[in-house]
Amino acid sequence: MPQYQVTCISRDGPDPDYRIDQIGFAGQVYPIDDVIAWLHESALNQLFVMDDAGNSVWVTTRQHPTSGRWYLVTHPDGILLNNLASLQECV
Repeated sequence: MPQYQVTCISRDGPDPDYRIDQIGFAGQVYPIDDVIAWLHESALNQLFVMDDAGNSVWVTTRQHPTSGRWYLVTHPDGILLNNLASLQECV
């Protein structure tokens, strides 16, 4: 079962409603659409992030209700902090 920790993200800009364009895991940086397709390929493909308390939080996909575009979210963990947005920028 491939499980990887997301270690970084690349945003499309500094504005508050930025979009994550790429994420990094397993020593590589991948375009977001490729990651979403990989997650949809198999329920065994899994990503997670570590929150500030050191707990793992699963990353899943969700489809926007009007645009139909898929995007990444983390499972609710009771913390308001956006777990993906709090990651460092990929270099």
